[in-house]
Amino acid sequence: MNDGSKAAGPATSDRVMCLSCHRAHATGWPHMTRWNNDGELIAVDGVWPGTDSPSSVASQAKYAQGRTVTETTVAYNGATMHYASYQRSLCNKCHAKD
Repeated sequence: MNDGSKAAGPATSDRVMCLSCHRAHATGWPHMTRWNNDGELIAVDGVWPGTDSPSSVASQAKYAQGRTVTETTVAYNGATMHYASYQRSLCNKCHAKD
């Protein structure tokens, strides 16, 4: 049962639609998704990944994917970091790929 906390994940009664994961218009990510599906993690070491990140982990090529921290931030519409320190792809919230 979903207790309403962010960590609870979706309940069987939750309603999901295309715009839950995709934007209606262009995004900074492939397939118009709301987050980077090509990387293993959305947040790395508590920061947005980028080639110029002060975090040696977040600056690794497998996370930064050639983008600077500013480019990653802009792709997330300038959003403030509100993910866990090592947030995996949000697809896992509903699809349980792991």
